[in-house]
Amino acid sequence: MASGRGRAAVHLADALASQGGGALAWLEAQGVDLSDVRQLGGHSRPRTHRPPQTGGKPAPVGWTIISALKRRVAEVAAIETIPSARVVQLLTRGEAAALSAAATNPDGPPPVWPPGGAGHDDIDDKPLQSPPSVRPEVGGVVYVHTPAAGGGAGGGGGGAADGDAPAPTRHALLSDAVVLATGGYCAPGNPVLAAHAAATAAGLPSTNAPLATGDGVRLAARLGAGTVDLDAVQVHPTGFVPLAVASSGGAVPPTVFLAPEALRGCGGLLVDAAGRRFVNELDARDTVTAAMRAAAAATAAETAAGGGGEGGGAGGAATGGRIYMLLSVEAVESFGMATARFYAAKGLMAHVQPGGDPVCAAPDGNGGTAAADAADGDTDVLAQLERRVGLPKAAVGATLAAVAASVEGVPDAFGKRVFPSAATYDAERVQRAGIWVAAVTPALHYSMGGLTFSGSAGVLTAGTGKPIRRLFAAGEVTGGLFGGNRLGGCSLLDCAVFGRIAGERAAAADGGGGPALSPGKAVPLRLSERRFLTANGASGGRSVTAMVSLRFDLPSPLATTGASVGQYVSAAVPMPDGSTSKRYYSPVSRPNDEGALELLVKAPPPPGAAASDVHVGSASVALAALRPGDTMAFDGPHGGLPFSLDEPGHVTAVVGGTGVSVGVQLVRYVLHAAAARLDGDAGGAASRPVPGLTLVWAVPTPDQLVYRRLMEEQAASPAGKAAHLRVVWVVEAGAEGMVTPAAAAAADAPTPADAPAAGLVGVTPAGSPVYAGRVTPELLAAELPALPRADGLPAAAVLCGPPPMCHGVRAAMEGMGYDPAKVYSWV
Repeated sequence: MASGRGRAAVHLADALASQGGGALAWLEAQGVDLSDVRQLGGHSRPRTHRPPQTGGKPAPVGWTIISALKRRVAEVAAIETIPSARVVQLLTRGEAAALSAAATNPDGPPPVWPPGGAGHDDIDDKPLQSPPSVRPEVGGVVYVHTPAAGGGAGGGGGGAADGDAPAPTRHALLSDAVVLATGGYCAPGNPVLAAHAAATAAGLPSTNAPLATGDGVRLAARLGAGTVDLDAVQVHPTGFVPLAVASSGGAVPPTVFLAPEALRGCGGLLVDAAGRRFVNELDARDTVTAAMRAAAAATAAETAAGGGGEGGGAGGAATGGRIYMLLSVEAVESFGMATARFYAAKGLMAHVQPGGDPVCAAPDGNGGTAAADAADGDTDVLAQLERRVGLPKAAVGATLAAVAASVEGVPDAFGKRVFPSAATYDAERVQRAGIWVAAVTPALHYSMGGLTFSGSAGVLTAGTGKPIRRLFAAGEVTGGLFGGNRLGGCSLLDCAVFGRIAGERAAAADGGGGPALSPGKAVPLRLSERRFLTANGASGGRSVTAMVSLRFDLPSPLATTGASVGQYVSAAVPMPDGSTSKRYYSPVSRPNDEGALELLVKAPPPPGAAASDVHVGSASVALAALRPGDTMAFDGPHGGLPFSLDEPGHVTAVVGGTGVSVGVQLVRYVLHAAAARLDGDAGGAASRPVPGLTLVWAVPTPDQLVYRRLMEEQAASPAGKAAHLRVVWVVEAGAEGMVTPAAAAAADAPTPADAPAAGLVGVTPAGSPVYAGRVTPELLAAELPALPRADGLPAAAVLCGPPPMCHGVRAAMEGMGYDPAKVYSWV
């Protein structure tokens, strides 16, 4: 969250951290050894896992994971891989249905879309976002396949004579679900980068292959998916500059090798062209990048002014703005000597040592190599280093001596407290074993932005934030998890955590929808998200009076709970002693919400809060202690309202504390029904009446009104006005802080004449009445419709809260003429 610079989504970061251990165990079960643990930039502890660096071959962590998973895929006959193909369109369910007959022929080639092959609609044919008028549902993909010369396998493309260039063919692949794992958009010049982060990308090389063009983002956005943080691209501090280029002052190539953060995690030092350190090498990536740019600019200015450090070195003024990485031999061995030798063979690193090292020798830009230097009789390592890359011997010697004297846990001049391999930079050791050097530059590396998605890996729509049916995503194609800056070591973790979830949810989409719960049958559900709510319903920090929203995955992403509005479910809450406690909860999710069951519970106070600050039951404490990935058994639904919501009239919900669950569900229900009527939605929803709704929510303090701003926005929306939604806040202490005289004067909605006597203190800036104290008969008389209604329509009420409140409100409403049979209470 700190690395995200205030933009990271709390609930997604929580899901990532909570399920990281399970993802690690799963990878290890696939045969991936990730037992070497290191501390990377921005981390407070060593917690980044990678393969042990042993043997004579490089072991990059990404390559190691992918290789192991490819071997596992090859063992599963049911998995088909189609190489040399590019997906150009997501098919809707309707488009897929039109092709279903052709797809049923198992012996024929994949069907071509559209029929006849003309008038196709590709990924590059539309702007980034073109939301559809209805909620989309995915039914497959269209891909262009370019088989190898002589006829390719796997794609069904037409064969060609040996040596002929085969013609690309278009095919449709129908499916129950699609998972996008297409990566990001940091390849230079792609449309997403150009449209949203051109300023950040200007002049920088990229560590990404040309394939990182944001195809997945564009495919889904054209179907109506939301996007977030597309301006947020990460500039990695260290991309390799070929040493020959660095020494000669040549231009940096547009695509560069990544100099892994583990190089700095194992003790690598960053120095400017004058041989001076300038940053904590283990700070966050954006901080290190900014420091590198400042140091490069400063030394370039010094060189231009004629003060280019204590030595001239190769390249002269052309290298004045370069940044270099120095590593002791022990630091390189810790990182992985085989990988370092691979980089050296590519001309990206060099081992400068008294005896030379022909294996690791690299051109120095002056026609020489480290081995040649040694042959000339120069056995002074730092003098060789100066001649090869221009780093002044005296300045580098002082820098290394200062590092060698560092004390673990004691901050140095740059705030660094962790000093891997520090003692190995002692002058005697360096002269004996040599020093490794590389030139590095900031480079485009990772796109934090991407598709909006949930803790269930479902891609969300741009308009409503609801999941796009049957579409899932994982990895760099998604956005929101990392905010403005990604913490090192978390990219592959993201792929493993949400990749597993996306696969599981996609596999569960092979069936249809329908109720997932039934009374008397316990169904285990996985917790996908928890959110400590703020006044606008968003996830925020935990306060003393916070409530937490818990979202559980139903067995299928297309399933519903089967619970109507007003029904409740029972849950076997796991208690700290290993037992379970049966508790009953009213969902806040609508009956027709697919894929999830959402509960609202009171959260325990944060660490350090006084026990007297808030009372939270033991079951609520246990519920809030659940982490994403944990499971809990549910059964139901039970109970139900004694009146129908699909008739004209008026419904009042009087709720207290977390009893607002019923109120939230009612608000969502009537808003959805009203929106359906406004949109002319098919399926009967448009023809059903919409009752008016007044929500009276009583709490001890304003910060417990966790949906306040969101409800007020909805009340002012077209659907809220169509449903005559009115929200009334009742606050025991602090009500005055919710209103201002200006807000009261600007309020459009008139307040009843007798409202001041009931405790009205004013209205919020959005125009909602605020009362001080508790719910009283006078308040109800001021805010609720008088009975009998002038239009003769019925009125009903739902009560949920502390027993004294419910008993008192029931008596008051019956005294106002409400039919006792239509005043429903959980007490």
